[in-house]
Amino acid sequence: SINFKIENISSLSKLRNNSIIFLEKEINIDEISSKNIHIITNIKENKRYYDNITIVKSLNNAYNIILNELYFHEDQQGYFDDYNYVNGSYLSKYCKINDNVVIGKNCVISRGVEIGKNSIVKNNVVIKNSLIGKNVIINDNSSIGTNGFGFSLKNRGSLFLNPQIGIVIIQDNVNVGSCCTIDRGKIDFTFIGKNSMIDNMVHIAHNVVINENACIAAQTGISGSVTIGKNVTIGGQVGFAGHINIGENVVIAAKSG
Repeated sequence: SINFKIENISSLSKLRNNSIIFLEKEINIDEISSKNIHIITNIKENKRYYDNITIVKSLNNAYNIILNELYFHEDQQGYFDDYNYVNGSYLSKYCKINDNVVIGKNCVISRGVEIGKNSIVKNNVVIKNSLIGKNVIINDNSSIGTNGFGFSLKNRGSLFLNPQIGIVIIQDNVNVGSCCTIDRGKIDFTFIGKNSMIDNMVHIAHNVVINENACIAAQTGISGSVTIGKNVTIGGQVGFAGHINIGENVVIAAKSG
């Protein structure tokens, strides 16, 4: 093995140089050999594939300990942001909002946010950790970029939450309805493609990828790490289990699961 400075964290979908990656299954990733990546895993069989590797008893505990040390995040006491009070809303001094953006009352827009021109953010909206494109409308009482529902079922409670360090990406011309929640990615991102229409009271969990021209009706819940193809239409109150793929041009009837 070789020594290198750890500067980032990788995922199976995005390998980064000088990073660590957590593997919960036996898998041989050829590309890792060309990058400085240290493997942390609870699967002893992975030792046959990698030289730079640490075997741990609990992968979940290792993830929490290491990321709480490497990253400063909002589930830790002392997390800092600084706000300006502008026209009835709190805007972080570290966010980037185009001058043409309209922002309603009682909003909180935190650090790590960029919003493109001609977008509209209505009343009582919370936005964190998000890159939002042009001509996006976010309706009242929605929360974008808040933390995903990540923890081990063996260790429940707020002390055992998995740090969420990813972002939300919303492309141009997207409408997000009222009372929606879109969680930030665990490591990488949650993604909403251009021209997508999201109705009221829709929940989109961490790591979800929704490609362009989606139409999602009210009270739909999409579990973590679901991928939805282009031009998909989803009726109301549909429930998606996690880690599934939906193809392009699919129509899903209301109350399907």
